[in-house]
Amino acid sequence: MKATLLTMAVLASALLAACGGGTQTPPNAPPDAQAPPGSAPVAETPSSTPPVAEAPPGTPPAAEKPSDTAPAAEAPPSTSPSTPPVAGVPPSAPAASVKRIQLNEVKPAEVVILSLQDLDLPAGADSVTPSGAISNALLMDGTLRFSTPGDTGEDQEATLEIKSGAATTIGHVLIRSQRLTAAQAYDDGPEEDGLPVPVRPPLTVDGLGPNNTITDAPLTFRLQGVGALDLKDKSKGLVMDKNNNVLGRLEDFWSFNPTDSSFSISVSAMQRLLRTLPSGDLNLGLNFVSKDAEFAVNYDMLVIKQGAKVSGRLQSLNGDPVTTFAGRKILLKGYNARMRAEAVVDANGTFTFENVIPDTYFLTWNDLRNPYIVSGSMAIFKNTTQASVTLVVPPNMLETDTSSAKLAAQRAGAGTPLSYVSGYTTQDGTPPPRDIGTTGITPSARSATRAADGASATFSATSNAQGQDVITNINFTVPVGTKSVGVKMTVFTYEYPHYTRQQSIFNDTWAYSVVGLPATGLSANGLVNQSHYTQGRTSKTVCVDVTEQTRNAALTVSGFVRAINIGDYLLPTTTTVELTLACKGLSVSSAHFLSPNANAHPILNPIRTGANLPGPYLSIQQSDALPFGPYRLIQRSGSGASHTIPLEITYKPADAKITEVHIGISPDGGDPAFAADNLLGQAHTTDTPGKIKFPRLSLPTFAGSRVNGKLAVTVRITGTVGDTPAIRSDPAEGGKVEFDGTTAFTPLYLAADVASLSGRRYGSRDAGGDSWATERTINWLSNKPYRFDDISGKHVTQTANGRSILGHEGHSDGQQIDMRYADGRGGFGDALGGQGNGAQIKKLIDDAAAEVAGNAVQKPSLSALQAWIAANRALLDREAANASTRVIYIGDSFIEHVLIDAKFPPGASAASTPIPDVMAWTKPAKVRTEAGHLSHWHISISARP
Repeated sequence: MKATLLTMAVLASALLAACGGGTQTPPNAPPDAQAPPGSAPVAETPSSTPPVAEAPPGTPPAAEKPSDTAPAAEAPPSTSPSTPPVAGVPPSAPAASVKRIQLNEVKPAEVVILSLQDLDLPAGADSVTPSGAISNALLMDGTLRFSTPGDTGEDQEATLEIKSGAATTIGHVLIRSQRLTAAQAYDDGPEEDGLPVPVRPPLTVDGLGPNNTITDAPLTFRLQGVGALDLKDKSKGLVMDKNNNVLGRLEDFWSFNPTDSSFSISVSAMQRLLRTLPSGDLNLGLNFVSKDAEFAVNYDMLVIKQGAKVSGRLQSLNGDPVTTFAGRKILLKGYNARMRAEAVVDANGTFTFENVIPDTYFLTWNDLRNPYIVSGSMAIFKNTTQASVTLVVPPNMLETDTSSAKLAAQRAGAGTPLSYVSGYTTQDGTPPPRDIGTTGITPSARSATRAADGASATFSATSNAQGQDVITNINFTVPVGTKSVGVKMTVFTYEYPHYTRQQSIFNDTWAYSVVGLPATGLSANGLVNQSHYTQGRTSKTVCVDVTEQTRNAALTVSGFVRAINIGDYLLPTTTTVELTLACKGLSVSSAHFLSPNANAHPILNPIRTGANLPGPYLSIQQSDALPFGPYRLIQRSGSGASHTIPLEITYKPADAKITEVHIGISPDGGDPAFAADNLLGQAHTTDTPGKIKFPRLSLPTFAGSRVNGKLAVTVRITGTVGDTPAIRSDPAEGGKVEFDGTTAFTPLYLAADVASLSGRRYGSRDAGGDSWATERTINWLSNKPYRFDDISGKHVTQTANGRSILGHEGHSDGQQIDMRYADGRGGFGDALGGQGNGAQIKKLIDDAAAEVAGNAVQKPSLSALQAWIAANRALLDREAANASTRVIYIGDSFIEHVLIDAKFPPGASAASTPIPDVMAWTKPAKVRTEAGHLSHWHISISARP
């Protein structure tokens, strides 16, 4: 990964978020976020990709040119390697005439909509010119809009130059890869506090296809800069699926080349290996260990074996091919395996995606005027090799003389919103069976209703037959003189709770887009597994000031709602948008946690998932009491002020006077348990009307027991509107806190605070706590006798390059634990458990070797060593056999020699001789040797909902 990419996420003083996933993310991160000392400046050189401008607002959608072929219109590309030229400003103009901001990182294959007001830019900004990885951008209705390219397997950079009069703003964007193709090295940090973090040599893998597709081409694994190490006998490689099942061992197929210490798999061996592997998304785990056990490194890679080919086409409402959008890009977004790609529509109106792995996907074209207006959803099943998807281009996107456009005009004239099936999917694979008994609910006919008096209208779409995307167009007129428009967006699914909590393949999708209202980006899409884990119904209410827009003319609001049944035709999902000509009461329009935090540290979600399971994770402090001894006293030290979370709340009406803000949690999304603390007692800003920003929010204490599933977080505000008495917002109408496209958080709790575990904690403590764990991890520990140290930091806080704030490559998901070795005496004491970099274990080995070399009559150290080996082998055999175990790491050097080889290590009195009465051990496939583990062993488990 390039150094410039590592610094992108931590530079600038204003970090601004983009929309994505199931809901939209706000654009502003804390204004006081600072780059760490020594960070390199962000490269400002535009890429060679020519900037592309959309047609100006007001141009009919049909006239919009494909994003990758439209000519640049607003400004010429930059000619300076550091500062793009500004129109009308002489070269000698001071640097202060150009403002630079850092947009928060976004994901590949997304349409992003940001409020210009939230970017501290005028709503009437003149133009935007993209460069770098982003090739199309648009200013429309007081928003900045752009689309991101497909995932390349590495992070990408882009620049957006926004002009407003003589002022120029340069916005930098980091597009974070969701599936890194490079091998990710693992290290667990320094062995003991104060030691340097070990440096891992780069690993190159030659022979993989696009997106790390494995074929019958030969593969070569080569460590850079290690010389001629003898890695032949001890190195291992595993192929695993997402359920932690071992599918293949690479050492059965590869050969070692001693001249450069590389491993190769020939064509014939690759063919044999491929025959043993299922199609789809796989993990490669690589453990390279030298013969003397003094060198040990680990790497993980995401690979694909023969995904499905998805063939798509565009058609009209009447079924005719649509061939007028050649060059348009179709974006594909996967939700679980995180595959994101783009395909270009050809002259026949068709497009293709290769090697699509099993998952649920959302497809849309990169239209910035009407987000998601042409889109669809599909599930690719495990046994699918070929799939076909049809996307319907709505009539208003076509020429007016087409039959589809005429049909739409007739329906509009009759006052009936156009409702139709907007997408179809077929495939040669079959979904898994599901038994819903006799309680199955079949969908009603798709519907669209409109109030007769015109004062309000409700538009809804209910998922219908399997694989058919149902859409209802929005068409609503706001009369002259209207002051405000209320918008309520609701998604309800019968998949909740059973199937959303199972995270099943029956993952219905939904979307809505409301177009025409000023300074809003009311467009979102999602899947019920992500958006409805904690509740069956989600609602969001906003109030939009339209005074200026309706001063002299009526305002037209358009858009759509859509829903699709995935996997079958049962248990429907309904998406609804309700528009009214007035707003009532006090409401929370949106609430978002942001990342990175005020210290420029990524939080809540691990930004590198090679060693971590994706979140988001939220640390929940349950009590201020300290009844369980000194461990809790140390654990609490500094926990309140460290590792805080930025929170932004938008509310309506914007002129309301807010007097209280409370935050609550609930496992089911309803009736939140609100903490008593008024958050306005913490540092906050109210510079923008209708918005409250908490740059360093410390979550209050929450009552109640630990939750085994996920939590919803809700904010509730209290205030006055004009001369009215104080009123509260209704949590049922809005206020769910969102992060990274979801409202469901996996809670983390301090394991050292649990009564049954507090006495088993060892090691020094980190500020904010370092034993934050999921409830299932706590249950796992409670049923084991082990003594433990680090698990995760508070809110899984990380450094800018993705390492845990605790100093580990992993440990950012609440499911990775460092533990003492068994001491061979029935316990896990510090001395023989590994304390002091394993000093007492090494002494025991040396003493036993001396007894053997001297042929001592009594050999107590040898007996103790034999017991130590037996106890730890039994422990590792037992834990490696569990289905929940992802990987186990043990120490190299003398740990490897005695535990695996059953030999005394070099330097001992009986060097390299067998340990009496101990046989060599074939370690389980999930057990890997790793430097930095002489003081403890490490386990990563799957222990999340």
